[in-house]
Order: sequence, then C-alpha cells, then structure tokens
Amino acid sequence: MLLLGAPDVSEVLPITSAVPGLVGCVLIGRTTLRAKIFHPLIGWLLVLGGTLNLVGGFVVANALMEMLGVTSTLALAGALAGYG
Repeated sequence: MLLLGAPDVSEVLPITSAVPGLVGCVLIGRTTLRAKIFHPLIGWLLVLGGTLNLVGGFVVANALMEMLGVTSTLALAGALAGYG
C-alpha cells in the first residue's frame, strides 16, 4: 500500500505483520527452551523481541516507540546470532 501511494495507510497494516511474527517468535522460543539444545537465553530473546515488536505498534510515535523498536531489533538479532 505504501508503494502504490495510498494517502491514508491505517495503523492496522503494521499490526497484521507483528501478530504472526509474535506467534512465530513465541513458538520457536518455547521450542528452544524445551529442547535445551541452545542456551535458554536465545529462546527468551525471541519471545522478548516478538513481544516488543507487537507492543511497539500500539505506542504513539515518540521516544518510547523508538526505544522499543531498537530493543526488539537487538533482541531478535541476538537470538539469530545465538543460533549461529
């Protein structure tokens, strides 16, 4: 929608991406914690990153939203680095 130049993109569009992302992060994080193959911190980073990504979509655009976005990205990047 952004590429087509739609003037009013609703707030629903980013949330439709964040909800499946949260579900995936929680499922993979839980599996990582239960399998005990990787360090448990990796599973918790996935859950944290997915949750903060979703919560950041509901926060009004300000410094808190930026902080949540950066923290979410760092948590998910750390989890991916932990998987190797």
